[in-house]
Amino acid sequence: MSYVYEYDIVAIVFTFIIIITFLRNKTIETSITKIFTILITDVIIADIFDLLTNYTINNSDKIPIWLNALLLMIFYITYNSFVPLICLFLLIQTGTPLKIKNKRFLICSLPYFLAIFLIIVSPFLHTVSYFDSDYNYHYGIFFIGLYIIAGFYILVSLYITIKNRNNFSLKQKRIFYMFLCSCVGIALVQLLPHFRGLSLACLMFSISVYFLYRSLKNPEDYIDSEADIFNDYALKTVMSQIVQKRYKTKKNIIAIQLMGIDYLNNTIGEEKRLVILKQIVHLLQIAVGKNNLYRYSNSRFVAIIPYDQNLLEKTVEKIRCIFEDTFRINEMVISISVRISHFSIPEDADDFETVFELIENSLDNLLDSAPGTIMHVKKDILEGKRREKYILKILREACETNDFEVYYQPIFSVKENRFVAAEALLRFKNPELKLISPKEFIPLAEKNGMILQIEDFVLQSVCKFLRESKICDIYFRCIYLNISAIQYMQETFISRFVNTLDSYGIDHDKIVFDVNEVSSLLLHKDFDKRKEVFKEEGMLFAVNEFGYGSIDILSMINYPIHCIKIDKELIWSAEKDEDVRTIMNHMITSIMSLGARVIAEGIETEAQLQMLKEIKCPYFQGFYFMKAVPANQLLKELEGKQ
Repeated sequence: MSYVYEYDIVAIVFTFIIIITFLRNKTIETSITKIFTILITDVIIADIFDLLTNYTINNSDKIPIWLNALLLMIFYITYNSFVPLICLFLLIQTGTPLKIKNKRFLICSLPYFLAIFLIIVSPFLHTVSYFDSDYNYHYGIFFIGLYIIAGFYILVSLYITIKNRNNFSLKQKRIFYMFLCSCVGIALVQLLPHFRGLSLACLMFSISVYFLYRSLKNPEDYIDSEADIFNDYALKTVMSQIVQKRYKTKKNIIAIQLMGIDYLNNTIGEEKRLVILKQIVHLLQIAVGKNNLYRYSNSRFVAIIPYDQNLLEKTVEKIRCIFEDTFRINEMVISISVRISHFSIPEDADDFETVFELIENSLDNLLDSAPGTIMHVKKDILEGKRREKYILKILREACETNDFEVYYQPIFSVKENRFVAAEALLRFKNPELKLISPKEFIPLAEKNGMILQIEDFVLQSVCKFLRESKICDIYFRCIYLNISAIQYMQETFISRFVNTLDSYGIDHDKIVFDVNEVSSLLLHKDFDKRKEVFKEEGMLFAVNEFGYGSIDILSMINYPIHCIKIDKELIWSAEKDEDVRTIMNHMITSIMSLGARVIAEGIETEAQLQMLKEIKCPYFQGFYFMKAVPANQLLKELEGKQ
């Protein structure tokens, strides 16, 4: 049988060009690049040994039989590994983690191992090929079986491509379909006796490898164009490999926050900013290693270094020292400060999401810290952040649907021996969410711009309740309503309050505003003017959680304060400490002498009640009397007590 060598030579040259291009442009090592490296190595070996065996078969009378058999064995193994490797390549492209012990994976591997077995035993059993006594080359009885096995893997590859088509780009799908069709065509051509000497298969393999190379992610996708280092996409790609169980290795992660770099564009211009940025990147690469540095965002970098405590300490110290000095460009001196956090994989973070949550949350927490701060972080810090995100999500949904409910906790008068007022408290309507304390979700609402909507809902609900129940005509003098400093600082605060109460026909003194941030009243630019308006409109204020620095008694003269609520922590301390009790006694007397009411919050026991009665506290609020209840239940309780 005569062979045409030119196709093999073209295949070898073409494959070498692809290898050089791939090695030259390859950036980060991923599962895809690993399998592609194996694939292209398999192809070049198959190309070379195809050329060698073409020569040795044509000159079999001059070549030892054992050498011919060995060369053919290597050729057939690499040649018949190509399509299974393509199948594996497609499987990895889908993002499916490979589990060698997986039953389905083992079953799909059996045909390949059968092909390898037939090739290895061929010199002895003539299963795939053999030489007769006249040194003529022949195909064995199971030679066609190799094509059947290849056909099986082509079908599996087609199934993977179709099933996971949404995971591939349009370009990738076109390349894969074209490759699979080419495989079928070449296989059919090679089976025809007239074309067997053309050696087209290896050339087709080389062309296919080129198209598969084109389907890989562009190496430029992994590079930050400004800093000319790996970007966040490269970081996420590498990190996904590190944390996968199969590839899990111990690593130290260093997260770097640069302060001041974001403002350089406005101060020194774009061109000079880039010069400073490249200086910083160069120094960081020296500290952590050229290929270990990633730019996570404009002012954040991440380094991945080997798991070694001494190396970690030295590297972190090198990074800190970089920013102790200033940076210079021409005659300009630029100061950039740094904050650093670090943690270990898998000790502190063992999955992809946790790694990036630790990076982001740790650097967020460091924003307000001193320059040069270094912090070792653990995933314990994520529990609070995750709960915060969970509550924030619930809060946004509740704001969209007004999924809140107002509860009321009554206030007891010692003198009148009855409930004379109540505090309106916000709760989630959903029973599953009622365990979330307002102390958790109210600060989040303030920070994320939802507090005004929530407080308007509470005011509307309270006014509606007052109008429909006539509760202030029968039982109460007023309702205490919590407001935030954000609400008070609104220019429209007074007009909205007045308009809302007037629209419901509610007297203004029936609502008393409970404030924690009392200082905001005094700090408002129009405080003096507002103070007079409050008096004109009959608006009253109460100081909540008094006793922990919100306001001192003498300063109350400057405030339109109607009532002081003593914080429960102070009451509980007074119960155990006689000195605190004496101080609280004088405090209550002083407050009442200024004409303000005093309410003791958080009363839970008979002992607390008796102690407060002894020091002449006139009003009480707490679980001892009644917990906060919905409006309809409050009315029933009041009717029962009446």
